[in-house]
Amino acid sequence: MLALLAMVVAASAAHADIRPVLRQQGFGHPLNRPETITYAGHVRQGKSDYQIYSYHGVFRAANTDHGFNALIVILNGSTFLGEYDIDDPETCHARGQEIVCKADYPGRVIRFTKHGPPYEIWIDGDVDQMTFGNRVKASRCNEHGCSYLEKWAHAPWWKMKPM
Repeated sequence: MLALLAMVVAASAAHADIRPVLRQQGFGHPLNRPETITYAGHVRQGKSDYQIYSYHGVFRAANTDHGFNALIVILNGSTFLGEYDIDDPETCHARGQEIVCKADYPGRVIRFTKHGPPYEIWIDGDVDQMTFGNRVKASRCNEHGCSYLEKWAHAPWWKMKPM
């Protein structure tokens, strides 16, 4: 029964417009409709379900088009966890506990653990760090009040508390 519910939620996420969530929670790229946001699948880790989307947007400045590409991670359908700025997010799709991307250079797999997606990835020969959404930046993680951004950047995964 639980597996059926997960499949229904994943199918509905494929058709959901995530722009309102991205606008409200600090997505750093333009959301003015010439962009393309495509569902790439989901990764399930315990009680957490991570929906993955590819983003390709363009804005015009000084008579020149500027493009942005990102791989977006949404937690449980309502929280913009963060994004990775990668060159070809359209080539990425979920496979089990991984996001697999077509790449010309080494590094084409993003592996999720019981703590979620990695803070830092090596994809297509480049190292990229996740840019977190506003809710995650504002989360408190321990007694001295550091944000998840700071904790994820500096602490080993095995010492992190789940969100």
